[in-house]
This record gives sequence, C-alpha cells and structure tokens, in this order.
Amino acid sequence: MNQAQYEIVETDGAARLRLTGDWTTTALGRLPTELSRDLEGREIASIDTSDLGRFDTAGALALVQASSGRLSKSQWKDRPEAGRIYHMIELLERKSAPAPKRPSAFVRTFAKIGRGVYDFGGEAMLSLTFLGRLMAAVVEAVRRPGGIRWPAWVSQAERAGLDAIPIVMITNFFIGAVVAFIGVDLLTDFGAQVFAVQLIGVAMFREFAVVIASVL
Repeated sequence: MNQAQYEIVETDGAARLRLTGDWTTTALGRLPTELSRDLEGREIASIDTSDLGRFDTAGALALVQASSGRLSKSQWKDRPEAGRIYHMIELLERKSAPAPKRPSAFVRTFAKIGRGVYDFGGEAMLSLTFLGRLMAAVVEAVRRPGGIRWPAWVSQAERAGLDAIPIVMITNFFIGAVVAFIGVDLLTDFGAQVFAVQLIGVAMFREFAVVIASVL
C-alpha cells in the first residue's frame, strides 16, 4: 500500500493537481483536511493521474469536498474508471440533504424538560386509566359475584404469594448480609459493634416486614 500524496503546481493563476499513491480508505489519513486547506479559493485547471494507484469512494469523497465538485469528466481521461467513481460520489454529495443544525443548549434543556413533562402526563394518564378500570371491575365483581373466575384468582394468589416466598427469602438473606457488613463496619468505628445484631433485626423487620407480610 502506497500512502496517498498530492502536489499542486501553479500555472497562470490556476492549479494543476497531481495525485500519487493509493487514494483509499486506509491510505488517506489526514490528507483530506490538508487538501481542502490547500485548494481553498483555487481553480483546478487540470489533474494528473498518471501515478495514481488504487482509487475508491473514500478518495473520491476527499477530492469532491476539496474541489467542490468542479472536476470535469475530461480531466479524468487517463483514469476514466476513477472519474466515474468521482462523479458518482459528487452526484450523491450534491443530492444528499445537509446535516440538521443542532439546537443550542438552551433549547435542548427546555426540550428535555418538555419531554419529561409530556412523559409524566402520559404515565399519569395510563395510571388513572388503570385505576378506573380496576374500580369498574371491582364494582362489577361486587354486583355479580358469580362472574368472578375463582380458580384463576386462586392461581394468581398462589403464584404471587406462595411461589414468591423462596425468592423473597433469598433476597432478604443477601440484603441482611449487606446490612450486617455495612453496619458492623460502621459501628466498629464507634466501638458499638455489639449492637450489630439489634441493628440487623430492627432493619429487617422494620423495612422488609411489609414485603414478607404481603407475600404471606
């Protein structure tokens, strides 16, 4: 692989561009930026491709952006296949839509707040809808107890209650272990590590008794 290079020769106020090496994705490096800077404000009179190696769409894009698409088909007579790639990329670049302008930080901040308020309103509406349907279902069940599917109700109670006891017990065990480790480490600094047992008992029964009672 030969590194892509170029040479600009001034002739009668116009520039003659000479391309050498492989103008491919892996051989370009920082050359597109340098080429755009050197060709800024210059008119390209001709292009020399006699020493041009491989040429792909990345090289064509670099030339299109540096020359603003001003290279004609006649300037590629020595390498017509490279000229076809160049003009194909030039056509796509000309027809492609420009990148959307990024809004300012002020606008983005208020847009984020607006989306948050909108999402909060949507979640509140869904919650009220669920609550309304639940209340309607409860009233209907009270009016017509015979319509309640008791086997399904017992099955759901079993799955949410009895079947959940093992995972709740395992979760409480590991949470208790974490509380014990943090509590003993903290109480040791004050010489009160003997109260670690009471700390674990109070924490577990006060914070997790609700979860255990709901399962049972």
